[in-house]
Amino acid sequence: MESEKKLEPSELLALYGIYDAAQVTADMAETMQINGHESAEKWKAIASRRLADAVSDADALEINVFLASSLLADRFAIVRRLREQDPPMPWSKIGGMLGMTKQSAHEWFAGGNIRPRADNPTEHA
Repeated sequence: MESEKKLEPSELLALYGIYDAAQVTADMAETMQINGHESAEKWKAIASRRLADAVSDADALEINVFLASSLLADRFAIVRRLREQDPPMPWSKIGGMLGMTKQSAHEWFAGGNIRPRADNPTEHA
């Protein structure tokens, strides 16, 4: 990803938000056109401007990979801190927060199911 400087995760998240909003607008404009809505052309123009202001699909994927890997690493660290508290948070509560059983949460954590963080796509800027 081309960038003049290294961007912070919050800046990358903002760029991803702009990209996502542009994609939603483009999808909406397409649906409006398919359905023959009278303001479809207006929304196609809006979508076109938003897409022009957004990062490319390739850049969005790089940002997505970086943010997702960072969030997963953060999740693992948070669970570790919750379990190290006195008293430790029960696995049943952690599992409920993660949308899984307490056994699945414990197995996920014990198995170290975490990949190394992906590089910030603007790291070498």
